Amino acid sequence: MQITFNPNIKDVFDGYIESIEAISLEVSDRYFNIQKRLDEVKAISVVLMKTPEEEMVKFNELYANAQASYSRVSSILIDFIGERAFWKRQLIMANKIYNRAKNYLLTTDTLKNLRNKSLQEARVEDELYLVASLISTIKGALEDIKDMVEIAVVKKEELDNAITNMNRQQRIVESLIGLGYHVRTNR
Repeated sequence: MQITFNPNIKDVFDGYIESIEAISLEVSDRYFNIQKRLDEVKAISVVLMKTPEEEMVKFNELYANAQASYSRVSSILIDFIGERAFWKRQLIMANKIYNRAKNYLLTTDTLKNLRNKSLQEARVEDELYLVASLISTIKGALEDIKDMVEIAVVKKEELDNAITNMNRQQRIVESLIGLGYHVRTNR
């Protein structure tokens, strides 16, 4: 999204133009990257073995995979939380720009001559639609990131439960070995 400014109010954006352009350029790139990480989280799954004692090597690989997946989801969850903080800061900046421009516009003679508050607000929205659009996009991204955090938390809990079950299976297999049962270790 490329932002252009109405020349009549460009001075309102002095000091903020670079920031808002950076925000608008970063929106799609950052969002694409976090969406890829969400896809990665969704793709992770662990299917427990019904009889791990029949194939210990396969069980050990599955167990290691579950632990690695748990670590990866934890890392992605931390990234999502960091992203949420980033987007909140960008929303604050975009809101500051919007409010500063809105206050400026409301003091101009053109808007003062409009007696109806609704007409004034409509005019402000018309003049600042690009900034308002950016704010809306950032709010949407924040809602999406909130959902992504929840999905990652659920996936992390799912993996934690799988690892707990695998720990139980491992203890059962160790008990079987201790009792002298034969456990297959070859592939």
